[in-house]
Amino acid sequence: MAESTLSPTIEDIRLEVQRFLGWGRTALGAGDAKNDVDAILKRGLRQFYAPAVLPGESSAHEWSFMQPVANLTVRAPYSTSTVTVVDGVVTLAGSNVFPTYSAQFGNVFTVGGNEYTVASRDSNTQLTLTDQTSDNDHAAGSEYSLKFPKYELPDAFGGIVGPITYQRESGEEEIRIVSENYIRELEQNTGQTDDAPRYAAVRPRNDFGDTIVAAGDPEEGSRFELLVWPSPDADYVLTYRYTFLINKLIDDDGNYPPGGTLHGETIMASCLAVAELYAPEESTRYRQDYLTRLVASVALDRQSNTAEYYGYNADRSDSQVFVKKRLNRATYTDKLGNIYPS
Repeated sequence: MAESTLSPTIEDIRLEVQRFLGWGRTALGAGDAKNDVDAILKRGLRQFYAPAVLPGESSAHEWSFMQPVANLTVRAPYSTSTVTVVDGVVTLAGSNVFPTYSAQFGNVFTVGGNEYTVASRDSNTQLTLTDQTSDNDHAAGSEYSLKFPKYELPDAFGGIVGPITYQRESGEEEIRIVSENYIRELEQNTGQTDDAPRYAAVRPRNDFGDTIVAAGDPEEGSRFELLVWPSPDADYVLTYRYTFLINKLIDDDGNYPPGGTLHGETIMASCLAVAELYAPEESTRYRQDYLTRLVASVALDRQSNTAEYYGYNADRSDSQVFVKKRLNRATYTDKLGNIYPS
């Protein structure tokens, strides 16, 4: 689908910034002037996509056009064949293969009634556990279960929006987003119980790819993962909405900044407001213009995405999903008297 011809491109914004700074409307070659414009564009875009809190409001606005919907498949336990465990190295018997997604650091390996954490997938038939002592040795022919309670989120993930839902045919309720320490408390009290996940939490990763590194590695930046509880008892396709982080746009002048026609003038004003800070003559007109346009853009974004009907507030306690949950789900009571699943 073609972009509206009224949507500004990065080149349109670049030329307006150049003109304001007195450098004309001809494309700049490599050098300090172009580098300055690039820096201004990046600051202006960041200022728009992560706006300050508006006067009279308690939190910053989150743009709806930066919140796409995505799917995530959570995986059933894997227990094909048998294993041998020696000093934390797990070898799979026969010609069977560990799933490629076993490589995710933090998967749970259960053998002999004990749970261990997977450190790496070394080959199709070998895993290494974080506990590499002889205390976890198990003879050939040992039965096991490899569970998957943790999943990588997109590199551009910036935060989850609302609950996580199942596909309609699953007959399951939505998954509630809770804190990471709440998930750890559930694991402490019950271990990795197998069932359809009821709770999920987002937390920063400290491993990127196959190598465990210090949190906040400057070569990679921050990445996030999703923890689910209970650990999935089957494959489920989950749907969630998230805020995405926009990649640098200035390397291609033909790019259209997200926001398009509706917010194009606000994006332009944001970049000019930053350019104004570097102008030889003191001025605040673009900063004032940006604030005025930002208020209008926020109002427009809210108006375009406000539900007119929220549905009937019915008592669903006798519905098929709720009855299934009451009859088929094991529960436990924690030390605070809470019953899970709730």
